[in-house]
Amino acid sequence: MKKVLTTALAVAMMLGTNVYGAQPVTIDDIYADGTRVYVEASNGLANETELMLTVIRQGVADHNEALYSMTQKVSKGGETFLFSLTIPDNKRGISGSGTYEISLQNLNGDKVTKTVEYANTADVNAFIGALKTAAQGVSDPTLAYDALDDIIHAPANAGEVFSIGLDYTLFTGKDIAVQNDALNILYANGLTGLTAETLPPTFVKAFATAVYNSGAKTEGINISRLTYGEATPNAGLLNQAVSLMKSTYTDILAYETDFAVAYGLTDINNARVDDMGEKLATFATMTSLNQETISAVTNLNPSLQNKAYSYMVEQIDQGILTTPEQLASLLSSAYNQAVGSTGAGGNGGGGGGGGAAIGGGNNRVPVDSGSVGGATGSGTYENNVGTSKIFGDLASTHWAAASVKYLKNKGIVSGTDAGNFEPDRAVTREEFAKMLVVACGINTDGKSADFADMEENAWYLPYIGAAVEAGIVNGVGDNIFGVGQQISRQDMAVMVKRAMEATNISLDTFRAYTEFADSDAIKDYAKDAVKALFEAKILSGKGESTFDPMGIATRAEAAKIIYETIQ
Repeated sequence: MKKVLTTALAVAMMLGTNVYGAQPVTIDDIYADGTRVYVEASNGLANETELMLTVIRQGVADHNEALYSMTQKVSKGGETFLFSLTIPDNKRGISGSGTYEISLQNLNGDKVTKTVEYANTADVNAFIGALKTAAQGVSDPTLAYDALDDIIHAPANAGEVFSIGLDYTLFTGKDIAVQNDALNILYANGLTGLTAETLPPTFVKAFATAVYNSGAKTEGINISRLTYGEATPNAGLLNQAVSLMKSTYTDILAYETDFAVAYGLTDINNARVDDMGEKLATFATMTSLNQETISAVTNLNPSLQNKAYSYMVEQIDQGILTTPEQLASLLSSAYNQAVGSTGAGGNGGGGGGGGAAIGGGNNRVPVDSGSVGGATGSGTYENNVGTSKIFGDLASTHWAAASVKYLKNKGIVSGTDAGNFEPDRAVTREEFAKMLVVACGINTDGKSADFADMEENAWYLPYIGAAVEAGIVNGVGDNIFGVGQQISRQDMAVMVKRAMEATNISLDTFRAYTEFADSDAIKDYAKDAVKALFEAKILSGKGESTFDPMGIATRAEAAKIIYETIQ
């Protein structure tokens, strides 16, 4: 099993990069298997070149010259290749543990350098032994950190901490309370039974759990490198998912299990009719929950599946799922809705079969919430079928009603004190900034901004602060944000594209872009955004041939664009 040498949790450490040509080579990964170290890299040149790997051991007298220097010919651009070397180098009398500078250069002079920490097996085992010895003297689990702290922070052990995949600078840079919590969690999850193989991931997870406990929930999940299925969590879904979890954890397994359930429910809450079956199947696989009720629905013939999934999407739009129990009840209702109590042909691809109703569902949707990590979600339901209006001034037949209702239930839009939405009123810059930040799951904790036209303690401060920090929006000049100003259609497009880039949400192409009759009126800074969002079917022009870049967007139009963006 490969052991990561680089210490970055999100981005690999690159202490020096010198580029002399137009297309530098890249070091993609560095990892170890025993004493064998592998360097994966890529050539960016279109033509054949020769690549040279150089390794320098730092901080040891007489060993700052190159330990290794090897070359490999690569035939074409974009090709990935692999170097391997052995640490320690017994012939040179180097034990192995320490700092290494790894450089890669091609014939054009393009060069990339990374610095990594490495600890050999003997040193890692000594580090683990010291932790276990300290753990034996712990009498109060809540004070375990007191016994482990000296070992973790000992300068001699920095290499060992690096070698187990933990960013030592990130760890020591956190508040002491977070560090202490991490060590307590490490102890509580069976430190004395850990080995050189199991300590690395457990240490990282303990630290990630402590970061989560501190209130930085999405950061904690990302440090854990938790995945759902084979995918890295989507930023927007992750922000929704953590709201369903408990606020703190001491058990790493419970933390990871609750994450899978919460993220799976959020994934289902955001499903469309055409991908509901896939999301349900993934939930059953990842959590081992609701398997019987999920199978009952996913085994229906395609026509009945479509009815069941359509019903589920409609009900979720009126109230999201927050517990597996609510999902089970909704699945039962969806099955009954599709099959009917008299039987309508249950399983397989054809009719027949007398699919009896299951679960006793009665068109129910969830109305209460509760953490998936505890017993607070009661799963009670009420009949909300037939609800026509969610705002007093927005009829169910309005062209944006479905989008507005969806966003309201997700907490992305809200109405006035009088219960109205004001769909035809122009949306302001701060209103649209909030919609984007919440829809994309961007963290607003502690965020603020310091524009001259902002009121102290105004509701929009954290949203504008988060949007500015993420590079989504700037002021309008002279330290003015433009609070209360109406937003133009082209500026709205720019903000949407920047928000998607900031949260790594990809834009797919569903149609070819054709120039609008008024394309020349679109400012240069907005042209790429308008084109990308048009191709993704997130926005369209006005009438048959114009875009109206300086036109003012209404709240209904803004809601529709946000809805299309997150879908």
